[in-house]
Amino acid sequence: MGLREKKAARTRERIRHEAVKLFSRRGYEATTVEQIAEAAEVGTSTLYRFYPTKDSILLRHMPNLLLAPTLRKRFATHPDEELGLALGHAIYDTAASGWNREVLVIRDILDRSPGPRARLWDTVEEERTQLAEVIAERVGKAPSDTWVVFTAWAALLVWSMAADAWRANPDALSPGKVAEQIISQLAGNDVVIPRL
Repeated sequence: MGLREKKAARTRERIRHEAVKLFSRRGYEATTVEQIAEAAEVGTSTLYRFYPTKDSILLRHMPNLLLAPTLRKRFATHPDEELGLALGHAIYDTAASGWNREVLVIRDILDRSPGPRARLWDTVEEERTQLAEVIAERVGKAPSDTWVVFTAWAALLVWSMAADAWRANPDALSPGKVAEQIISQLAGNDVVIPRL
């Protein structure tokens, strides 16, 4: 990475960091782009170059902090494992290495901010679609196949359950341990699938 890229990365991070602090202190709706730019010591046009909307300051990094890009990459590192084990290891690996206290702060902001929270669902759906594509390629089915879609949703649901359990009590267990417990509980019980 060259000097220009390093400087841009530092500026992007400073903007995001200052925005998160302001959102936490003042609330998402009450914080203006101008206040964020001032706190980050950049011009408004510079801020918009890195983040085209206020929502993007929160949402652009959420998948990287939490979700499926890492989950998909971890899944790819287990190519020879049975599908369920590969997904379980990907969830565990992601939880064990990817969650931190900043995630708690950003999730709290999103939970109190209806606009970005609603747009987060679009991000989750995009990640689910991409995970389904990776699963479909592995098992030789179409990404739209019901089994593939269900498997991708199930993996994200287990991941989400682990994230919520850790979020409820972050000091009790590590994120990886929480994920491991949930995966073990599901493996030991018959999961009821709705049927007619």
